[in-house]
Amino acid sequence: MSEPILSRLDTLLKVETPEAIDIYLRPASVFARSRAWFVDFILRGIWLMLSTMLFAFIFSGANGGDDGNIAQGLFFFLLFVNIFFTLWLYFVVFEVCWNGQTPGKKIFGLRVINDNGTHISWSASLLRNLLRVFDSLPFFYGIGMICGLCNPYGRRLGDIMASTVVVYVDKTRGQAERMDLGNIEAITPPVALTREEQQAILSFVERRRYLSAARTGELAQMMVGAIFGQQEDERSAERLILGLAKYYAGEQRKEAA
Repeated sequence: MSEPILSRLDTLLKVETPEAIDIYLRPASVFARSRAWFVDFILRGIWLMLSTMLFAFIFSGANGGDDGNIAQGLFFFLLFVNIFFTLWLYFVVFEVCWNGQTPGKKIFGLRVINDNGTHISWSASLLRNLLRVFDSLPFFYGIGMICGLCNPYGRRLGDIMASTVVVYVDKTRGQAERMDLGNIEAITPPVALTREEQQAILSFVERRRYLSAARTGELAQMMVGAIFGQQEDERSAERLILGLAKYYAGEQRKEAA
């Protein structure tokens, strides 16, 4: 099977690990990223409001004179530092220290990584978040939205310059028992399939819960045609692909044991 079958399943990012193993990541859509950003926006707003009220309460008892001026200066300094952290370093600290996830990304199952599949570094996170200034122009992330819609992996300008990508967290890969194949009969492949073909089948089964029934049948037909060079109706094609997935999932469990 040629590599394009994976890209026809959905837009996947192929990454080769240092161990020469190919993994496939599913880049997050602009809509999913927007939802995560909005949650982070709300959380940052709440924190900024509460922390400002706390600072105001702490320094509210300062009297006039030199002591009062010092207290007032310290108040504005802490306020500036807090705003700077909340508006910019918030993303950097969470991305680097929390497995590439901010609270918003965590809620919607997203994470940011280097485009070679490795954990995001401090320098990459600093750069991609510094460029939020440009991505947010002229308003409401106009440039970032345009870049994300035009880029095949949904990357905004900051991601392109920092060589990062936001992907969906794969919670099922390598966990065959969670593929929901309990009622499917395993089918022994009529011919030996390549590692890439096996990965395409397992990836399809893992993600079919996010697809409509029509799209699932269509993709199953495409896969059967690409792998075996034969045409099947949607139901037969889906049954064949699920059966093969059940077979390979069982083989993975045997190897793990």
